[in-house]
Amino acid sequence: MKVAITRPEVYHMESITIARSYGFDTFFAPMILLRPVEDPRFDSFIHRLFNGEADFVIFTSANGVRYAFDLVQSQEPFINALNHTNVVAIGPKTNKSLKEKGITAKIIPKEYSSLGIVETLSPLTDGRNVEIIRSDRGNVKLNESLKRAGALVHEANVYTGVSPDGFWLVRAKELIKKILDGNIDVLTFTSGMTVNNLFEIANEMEVYEEIRRICRKDGKKGEMLIAVIGRETERALGNFGVNTDVIPRTYTFEAMMDAIWRKINSSG
Repeated sequence: MKVAITRPEVYHMESITIARSYGFDTFFAPMILLRPVEDPRFDSFIHRLFNGEADFVIFTSANGVRYAFDLVQSQEPFINALNHTNVVAIGPKTNKSLKEKGITAKIIPKEYSSLGIVETLSPLTDGRNVEIIRSDRGNVKLNESLKRAGALVHEANVYTGVSPDGFWLVRAKELIKKILDGNIDVLTFTSGMTVNNLFEIANEMEVYEEIRRICRKDGKKGEMLIAVIGRETERALGNFGVNTDVIPRTYTFEAMMDAIWRKINSSG
C-alpha cells in the first residue's frame, strides 16, 4: 500500500516513521517548503507581551513556535512573559513544542483547528487583546471570527510556505508521474496549500486535467484514496471538484494514518 505524503519537508522522517508503523510504504514529496519571514508586527507583539497587554497568545502550529523563538534574542524573558498570559495551542503537536520550550498552554481546543479555537475563545475575548502567531498563509477566518466576538486581534507572521523547488520540485513531479501511472494508493494532504501546489505543478506539467480526473475518480471504485486533515483542506480539494475519502476526527497526521488503515481494512 503506497501512501503519498505531501507535508512540509521538516516532517520528512517523522511522517515516514508514523506511516510505516501502520504498515504503509511511503513516497514523500512535500508540496510546501517552510521559510522564515520578517514581520514588523512581531516587534509590536513583543512590546505588548512584555507590557502585560497580551491577554491571549495563539500558536496555530509547532512551526509557529519554532520560528517565533528564532526571532527572539532573549528567550528566558520571552518564556516568562508567555507563562504570565493565556497561551493557546491549536493542538497536541503545538502544545508539545511549547512544553519543550518551557511554556504551559492554558487552552487547547477540542477540535484542533482554527474553528476549534474560535469556538473555545469567542466567549472569553470580548474587549481583550488576542495575538495570533503563525504563517502568512493562515486562515483569515480565525481573525474575522474573533473580531466578531469583540476581540482586539493582532497577527504577526513568523514564517511562510512556498512552493517546492530544487530537489523537492523534482520529487513533486515524480509524485505526479506516479499518480498518472497508478502507482499511488493513497494521496494525503495536510493543508489547503498542499492541495493548491500539487494542482499548480500538475498544470505546469500540462497534466492538470488528468490528475484532476484521477483524484475525482469519476464515480469509479477501487482507485486512489484521498485523505486529508481538517475541513479547510477538504474545502480546498472541493474547489477542484475532488471529494475526500478519509478525514480523521482528530486533526493530526497520526490520526489520519490510523483512519486510512481503518478505511482500508474495513473495506477488505
